[in-house]
Amino acid sequence: MPDILVFAEHRDGEVEEVSLELLSEARLINRSNNGNVMAVILGWGVSSMAAELTAHGANKVFAADDVQLEHYNTLIWLETVSGLCQRQTPDLVLLPATTTGEDLAARLAVRNDWPLYSRITKIKFQRNGIQVVR
Repeated sequence: MPDILVFAEHRDGEVEEVSLELLSEARLINRSNNGNVMAVILGWGVSSMAAELTAHGANKVFAADDVQLEHYNTLIWLETVSGLCQRQTPDLVLLPATTTGEDLAARLAVRNDWPLYSRITKIKFQRNGIQVVR
């Protein structure tokens, strides 16, 4: 029963389409696994976007809404997302293949000693692990 955390990006007060696509993919992965799909969104004034993330498949939404998160700051965002991952212990973390997503993914992988699979097109949970296609 995998728990999946999706990192949601936004711009100009709107959730980015790529984030909604990741939520959809997470729901598909968990359709037969009965796991949770969680989303995290960081920024200033982002709490109002939580409902949209829920509407697109997130069982739980974590909104870190703080003026210090208004613009991407590698260290602050890394600490915030890494801390959430330590508390929620997801089995898989999905980030968009964007400049921010790829930067944060690499740093999360190093910080937490996780494997990193970039720009994948398919994910499948199996008994002995995760299969990815790139």
